[in-house]
Amino acid sequence: MNEKQKIILIGVCIALVIMLIFPPFHLNGAGGRSGNYGYNFILNPPDFRAVVDKGLLLMQWLVVVTIGFIGWYILK
Repeated sequence: MNEKQKIILIGVCIALVIMLIFPPFHLNGAGGRSGNYGYNFILNPPDFRAVVDKGLLLMQWLVVVTIGFIGWYILK
């Protein structure tokens, strides 16, 4: 692994940790309605009823890991 690949790997890891610390929140309301509460610190949700949007967080992680892998592979 060369230096540029290490930088890509460190950048991806930092991005994943930041996304974990500041995840997206949403609220499932009555009648199947849901509201987006944006991003906030994991220990301080924007509303006591708001929960982490796990699907969106997982999708973000997959996109970052995919882009990181492509960058890592190109710099081989």
